[in-house]
Amino acid sequence: MIRLPGFRLRARQGTDPCVAPAAESHPDLPIIVAHAGGGIFAAEAGLLAARYPNVILECSWTNGFQVREWSRSTLADRLLFGSDHADNAAVELAKFRGLGLADAGLDRILGGTAARIFSLTPPAP
Repeated sequence: MIRLPGFRLRARQGTDPCVAPAAESHPDLPIIVAHAGGGIFAAEAGLLAARYPNVILECSWTNGFQVREWSRSTLADRLLFGSDHADNAAVELAKFRGLGLADAGLDRILGGTAARIFSLTPPAP
């Protein structure tokens, strides 16, 4: 869902035609694309995020190889952990932990990006 001052917009997929105009018109507004576009649309969602620095990819239900590729690109600081629902959280967490990412990259995906986007203060270690 895209929320702009005064209205809401629910995009059907990461490649929905409404996402790019919103990202371009509101460059300071973080736009989170759920499921990184959704399965077969993930590559297109990645291209959208590469073009617009305010587009963030939430990666639940996204193939691990795609997340690994993005984590090694300019999109690395715009990937978010997500689970879609509580029953799937362990599976998604295992997917991210199994990608062989460096600790800093995994920390960024599992919470650092969200802390930055939502201006959260991470808990002390």
